[in-house]
This record gives sequence, structure tokens and C-alpha cells, in this order.
Amino acid sequence: MKKTVHSSEFIVQRKTIKRWSIFLLTHLLTYSLTHCLYSAGRTGADFLLINPGARISGMAGTCAGVCDDINTIHANPGGISQISKQEFALTHAFWLENINYEYAAYVKPFFQRGVLGAGIIYLHTDVEKRTADTEEPQSEFSVHDSALVISYGKNISKVFSWGSNVKIIDQGIDSENAKGFAADLGWLCKFKVAGSTLQVGGVVQNMGPKIRFIQDGDPLPLKLAVGVSFRIPKTSVLLALDANTQRYENSVIKFGSEYWYKNIIAGRFGYNTATVSELGGVSGFSFGFGLNLKGYLCDYAFSPMGVLGETHLITIGKKFK
Repeated sequence: MKKTVHSSEFIVQRKTIKRWSIFLLTHLLTYSLTHCLYSAGRTGADFLLINPGARISGMAGTCAGVCDDINTIHANPGGISQISKQEFALTHAFWLENINYEYAAYVKPFFQRGVLGAGIIYLHTDVEKRTADTEEPQSEFSVHDSALVISYGKNISKVFSWGSNVKIIDQGIDSENAKGFAADLGWLCKFKVAGSTLQVGGVVQNMGPKIRFIQDGDPLPLKLAVGVSFRIPKTSVLLALDANTQRYENSVIKFGSEYWYKNIIAGRFGYNTATVSELGGVSGFSFGFGLNLKGYLCDYAFSPMGVLGETHLITIGKKFK
């Protein structure tokens, strides 16, 4: 007698196979890219590595496993499907050497179809042009970096989700321009532990061809990050830990924490081993705070950068009901 398989059982089996196929493909891609990270050289479009949200910056950039708001577009698109309501955010950063950084993002859930997001990055400054040791510059020229980011993510199960970004890049130095594109791929797993939620995530960022000015080309700043976050049971304390490796750079460990008082005021603290090893002093630390007034959000982050100065980020946003 032939054994029959009911249609509902077949659907469950097919979904299970699909779920594990995506999970294994993500890990295989992550593993195959790691050998690209340790060759000697330099990268272009490094502005893609700047954390555009003050919340994450206040936690030293621990973002691969912290996926519960609009910051996940940049941090790890594998977690964008955790967003259940519309959100938008605007960031202005006072960066080093009079460099200004602007960021805008929007996320829209489509229920069973997934979550769609978009972001715009714009970094700009003016540079004095001198050909001799004179008191006044001869002229000024502008430098800008920008990227349009389209993000999509979807829950595969109650435990596992994935997502990806496509980035359209434009850079300009005076009259010279360079254009390119990049892609990110991320995943997130959620587990119930001791009555709370443990999140484990990973992301490969900035996959794509070299970006070229005239004939010279530099590879994109390929980055691999794995992170974990855990909210301490019966408290409003979130702890996060990331391990990052980046093309031509040493591996980095980041630690971040966040505490909310009555879901109105938040304090944040973080530590980045890369920054302190390069600049010394207290440059590895970052600090921040946040306000939540009936869904209207305001976040601030401060990061000392040693002799280079400090960076200040301000993000305002809205979570819709």
C-alpha cells in the first residue's frame, strides 16, 4: 500500500525546506566572503560604515543583534521584519573636521508580504584649495558622498528572519564624480530565554564592485558582523555585544547597553575596541540618551575621537500607532 502525504503536510515540509535553505545559504555566503577581508589595501566609500542613528551610536555601534526599530535598515536588514508599525527618522551629525552628515529613513510594514524601508545618506563638506603657503585660500571646492538605500525583510518563521539592502552610491570631489552600487544581506534569530528575548544576528555589508574616480578604483568597505542582544528579565536594561571584521582592518569587539526609565527617558553607554586602540584615551567610549514622548523620539549620542575631536549625533523620529 502506498503511503499518501496530505497536502497540509506537504506544505509544512516545503516551508521547512525553504526556511533551512535560506538559513544555510546565508551562512555559506558569510563564510565564503571572509577570505576577502584580509588582503592589503584601501577601500572607497567608507562613509557607508558610519552609524546613522544616535541610538546605536550611543551604544558604540552594537547593532547586528539589536533589531527592533528603524536603525536596523543600516545595522542589519535581517531584522527589519521585526518592525510592526510605520516609522521615520532624521539624523544630523556634527562629524570631524567640519564634516556634516545627514540621514533620513522610512519603514512601512506590509504584514505577510514583509517590510519595506528606504534611507538617504548625505555626507558633505567644503575644502580650501591652496597651491602655495598663503594666508587666504585660492578657492574652495565641495566634497560629498551620498547613497540611496532600499531595504526589504521578511519573517521566515517565528524564530528566523532575513533581509537585504540595495545601495546606489554617488561620490563627488570638485568636478569629479564616481558612481556605484552595493548590497547587504542579513539574518536574525529570536529565542525565548528566562522569560525574555535573546536575539542573535549577522550581516554582510557593502558587497559590490569597485568604485572608481576617473580610472582609479577602490574596493568597497566589505564588512562582516555578528551580534547578540539580551534584555535582562523584569528590567528595562538591554545588553548587546558585536564582533566585526572589515576589509583591510583588524577584528573589532563592541559592547553596548541601554536603560529605559518608564519608557520615557533612556541612558546609553558603549565601548569600541577599534577606536580606543587607534586613538587611545577615552576614544573607545560612547554615551547617549533618548526621549520618547508618545511615540515622538529624540536621541543624542556623543563619541570622543581623541586628537581628532568629537562627534555628535542627533536623531528625531516618530513611531506611528
